[in-house]
Amino acid sequence: MAERKHAPVSVRFGAFDVSLDTQELRKHGIRLKLSGQAIQVLLILLEIPGQLVTREELQQQLWPGASFGDFEHGLNAAVNRLREVLGDSATDPKFIETIPRRGYRFIGQIEKELLLKESVITVLPTRDSLEIRPRLGRHWILLLSAGGVLLTLCSLVYVLVHQRRKSLDEMKVIPFTTYPGFEAAPSFSPDGNEIAFSWFRPEQDAPLIKADLYVKQIGNESPVRLTNHEAKFLVPAWSPDGRNIAFGMVGKDGDGIYLIPALGGRERLLAKISDANWQWLLLSWSPDSKWLAFASASRTQQTVETDPTERYRIHLLNVETAEERVLPDPAPDCTMTIEPAISPDGKFLASVCVLTFGVNKLFVQQIDGKLPRQIAQVSTSFVPAGLAWSADGHSIIYSTYGTTSRLWRVPAEGGRPEQLPFPRETQNPAIARVGNRLAYAQSHYNFDVWSLPLGARGNDIKPERFISSTWDQGFPQISRDGKLIAFNSNRSGNDEIWICDRDGSKPVQLTSFDGPQTGQPHWSADGKQIIFNSNLSGKVDLHLVSVDGGRSRQVPTGTPNAVSPFWSADSRWIYFATQQPNGIWKITPEGGVAIRLAKDGAYPQESADGKRVFYVVRGERSELWSVSVNGGDERHESGMPPLPYDVLWTPVQDGIYFIDGVPSHFFVNYFDFASRRAKRIQDIRNMSFICCGITVSRDNNTLLFSGIDKLESDIVLVENFR
Repeated sequence: MAERKHAPVSVRFGAFDVSLDTQELRKHGIRLKLSGQAIQVLLILLEIPGQLVTREELQQQLWPGASFGDFEHGLNAAVNRLREVLGDSATDPKFIETIPRRGYRFIGQIEKELLLKESVITVLPTRDSLEIRPRLGRHWILLLSAGGVLLTLCSLVYVLVHQRRKSLDEMKVIPFTTYPGFEAAPSFSPDGNEIAFSWFRPEQDAPLIKADLYVKQIGNESPVRLTNHEAKFLVPAWSPDGRNIAFGMVGKDGDGIYLIPALGGRERLLAKISDANWQWLLLSWSPDSKWLAFASASRTQQTVETDPTERYRIHLLNVETAEERVLPDPAPDCTMTIEPAISPDGKFLASVCVLTFGVNKLFVQQIDGKLPRQIAQVSTSFVPAGLAWSADGHSIIYSTYGTTSRLWRVPAEGGRPEQLPFPRETQNPAIARVGNRLAYAQSHYNFDVWSLPLGARGNDIKPERFISSTWDQGFPQISRDGKLIAFNSNRSGNDEIWICDRDGSKPVQLTSFDGPQTGQPHWSADGKQIIFNSNLSGKVDLHLVSVDGGRSRQVPTGTPNAVSPFWSADSRWIYFATQQPNGIWKITPEGGVAIRLAKDGAYPQESADGKRVFYVVRGERSELWSVSVNGGDERHESGMPPLPYDVLWTPVQDGIYFIDGVPSHFFVNYFDFASRRAKRIQDIRNMSFICCGITVSRDNNTLLFSGIDKLESDIVLVENFR
């Protein structure tokens, strides 16, 4: 006979997770204090999200027989408490909306409902209950033997599943840091009792800009500050012998890999590196604390003639002798190799092979770079957000990136990745060598599209939130007639292409790829179609979609990949870039064989007069170049300052708008074609980060950009992690 048991249901929205079985509310995996009628109100609203629950229904279920006054007081107190815990507002609700004089409804976006199917536990009959006849045919013997094998296998599976579930149940998730600002990049001491981390401490009118290195002991709330750099990014790695902490840093005091005693003291520069995002700063030690692995732009001796451009590759640096080795890419299609992680026994190196941003492969190879093998392919909005070996060396933990980031485990020999039971927006996994401990950064931030008036006078001009949700939206593009705006957003749970009215209202989802990284939309001249890139096929290609909806179609280019599309003003051509090989290309909207315009470059955009194509040439400094729309006459745009951000510029009729500055201190600049000079025209105040394309209205009065005004991150500790 079979006994049916229902597994509990978990409903997630935003950073919150509600167990309908235990009636517990958690935020980032941490249990919140919410009980009684307040949690009951939430559970009732979650039963029918988006629909009205009347006050009468709430009274019947939670306050039956109560007087009207007691019911009103109890309901108001419960809803107020619920909003307080959720950080919600009655005037500007994100989760609980009040319908005046009628009731409430849940308006938040439910990420997923986790309902485990009914599990069937079979109760087998006992030996005594079997009627075994003296004479059994041979086929009955074989059948019983097969049944015995099946029973053994089922028992083994049950034991393994039970052990796995037991290990998950034994895990204890606790906050390690709860400071204001942004704490990230944890690294355990050798004994697993301390964690080194970076902390961006907020200041007035500067939400996040200054990071430094701190060390904190588990169970002790007071951290110890080791550096005073106020860096843009800082990522530490504690040496296995416990004596030193290496850290990668970019900032005003120098971009490089440094070494500092674990107790504090004088720092030593080990290697210079280029300015980059924090994932490019991830470090890993060999078990004997002699070698340090990091990523840096370089050329190998074998490829210097065939590939003259510098690419990020993994370097091994001997911290005692300064000997430096450059490892070959694990695969020929890697545009860069980053995020090294040396195995606990020191024999293997794991790394991220970036095909294009959004399409990545995880490789494991011998420590000398030989015998690479792919163990997983990772699709994420950028590049993975860190990886770490398990303490036993049997698996690798990695994180995807952004608001949809998760922690995953994959066997070191390769296999199917397993999602770990932690909330989204987790990154920077670190695993202690002893003590069964895991640490990660639990971040909370999202990119919104902001509007900034150009040419406005005064210091009080601030950007206004224009297109927003609790998820990301980026790469805004105003249609040529100014009536619509295209952008990409993961508000549906996956990156998709969206459009909205000129005022940011009435958003409409155009694509439904349900997983592949999709973005960088651009309008056709007539405003009827949008070109964009997506890795729907496993590599990044160009796709077209009508603004009226319907299925998109791929635009074949004949190139290994295709990114950053830009439609010409006459709609005859689509310009795009490739990575590995680098180049600027054009192709007709129907597709076919692309025409190469420039041998190197990224992020192409046509000039307003339709005569040239601007693009970015990356190097020690990113420079703006241009080429004729028909090819030839490649030249550097003289007078144009270097671009600190490859995607934060756009050409207009008489010049180019671009954004420079540092986090929390950004500026809008204008490069004038006639004078060949650039001037600063507008401050962008109170923005922690700006990313993902800019667009300017045809009257040059409004600039749209994607940015973050507030970032929060804490380090979370997991005990009994196996």
